[in-house]
Amino acid sequence: MSSGKTEKIYGINGPVIYLKGKTDFKMSEMVHVGEEKLVGEVISLDKDRTTVQEYEETSGLHPGELVEGGSVGYAGTRYPE
Repeated sequence: MSSGKTEKIYGINGPVIYLKGKTDFKMSEMVHVGEEKLVGEVISLDKDRTTVQEYEETSGLHPGELVEGGSVGYAGTRYPE
């Protein structure tokens, strides 16, 4: 991904992933989560936490794995930042 925005997972609750602290992600930004590059979307931004809704199975994810932002391609489509 070209933007270089990368954060680590702080917590996971079902399909919801939490990133600690203020991040450079934007609302509704599509992100890749974990080694398998699962597709998710930023659904909440706060000064202490960023919340990501994961659209795929999260059972293999663990705190500390990376969340990467920017223009995430999905099904051959490029999403704007």
